Amino acid sequence: MGQVSLRETGIVVAVLCVAMLATVLVLSRDGAPPTAWRLDLGSPVTAGLTMHGDAILVGTEAGELLSVDRLGGAVMWRATLKAVPRGEIRVDQDRAYVRSDDGALSAFDQRTGAPVWSTGPGRLNTAPLLLDGLVVLTTRDGEVVAFEAATGDERWRMALPALVQADLADLDGLLVAGDIGGRMITLEPRTGAILEQTSFGGDFVGPVLESGGTVFAGPRSGLVALDPGGRELWKVQTGEPTRLPLVLTGGILLADASPDLVAVDVEIGAVRWRYTARALVVSFGAGGSLVLAGVHTGDVHGVDLATGERLWRFRTNAPVFATPQVDVGAGRAYFGGRDGTLYAIRLDER
Repeated sequence: MGQVSLRETGIVVAVLCVAMLATVLVLSRDGAPPTAWRLDLGSPVTAGLTMHGDAILVGTEAGELLSVDRLGGAVMWRATLKAVPRGEIRVDQDRAYVRSDDGALSAFDQRTGAPVWSTGPGRLNTAPLLLDGLVVLTTRDGEVVAFEAATGDERWRMALPALVQADLADLDGLLVAGDIGGRMITLEPRTGAILEQTSFGGDFVGPVLESGGTVFAGPRSGLVALDPGGRELWKVQTGEPTRLPLVLTGGILLADASPDLVAVDVEIGAVRWRYTARALVVSFGAGGSLVLAGVHTGDVHGVDLATGERLWRFRTNAPVFATPQVDVGAGRAYFGGRDGTLYAIRLDER
C-alpha cells in the first residue's frame, strides 16, 4: 500500500470534524431532557395518565390501576380490576373512577387503592364525567347513564337519538353530548332530561370540551366552537376527523388531524400551526409552553406551544397511547405506552 500524504490525512480529519459537528447539532436539536425516573409497570399502559396531588394514576393491560409518586416514581398502591382499564381516569377528593373494557365502571379509594364499588360488566363506552355528586357516562346502546359517586347506585338512564362516541362535557352544570347524527344535546344532570338539541349536520365523531361557557367539539373533518345556547362561534376545517381528547391551554385548542396535530387560536378560530411528525400522532398533552405529542413510532415529541416547532424528541420502545402529562410546578413530564414503562423527564434540565 502507498503511503498516505499529509493532504489526504488533512481531508480525512476535516471530514471527521464536519461529521462530528453535524452529530452535535442533531443531538442538540433532537436531544430530549434527562430522565428523572422510569418505572417498569410490567404491562402496557391502557388508561390515564391522570395527575392528582402527589400521585399520577395509570392503568395497565394486566388489569391494574396504580398510583405512583410523581417525584420519586415509587408505587404507592396497586389495585386489581376484573378487566383492562381504558380511557381517562377521573379523580375527586375521595375516589378514583375508571372504565374497563368489559363495560364496567369501578371506584377506588384514591388514597389507598381499596375498592369502593363497581357496576359490574355492562356496555359503558366513554370516560367518566364527574358532576354534582354523579359519575356520568354513555353506553354502546346510545344512552347516557348516571351513577351516584359515593355508592355506585344508578340514578338515571336516558336514551339519546343516536350513539355518542365522544366523552361528555360539563357546561355550567349541564351535561353536553355530541352524537353521530350531528346533534349537540344538553341534559339536566339530576334527572337526565333532555333540555335542548341542536343539529349541525354530519356527525360528531370527536370529543367535546367545555371552557368558560364555550363548547368545543369535533364534527367530522373539523372543529367547532359553540356558545351556551348552541350558536356557532367559529368552525375550522382540519381535513380529518378529530378522535383524540381535545386539550385547551394558553388560548390554544389542540386536536388531532390524523396523522398531524393542529393548534387553533380559540379567540379568532384560526389554525395557528400544524405539526407533522411524519408518523401518526396517537396521544398528546400540554402544560405551560410545552406540548407533548406521542407518535406511533414510539417517540414523544416536545413541541413549542406558540410556534409548533419541535424542541426535542424522546425515544421509547413502543407507541405512547395514554395522554402525556406536563407537571409545570415540578418541571417534569410523564408518559407511558406499549413498552410497559412509565417515564418521568426533567423539563428544566436540558
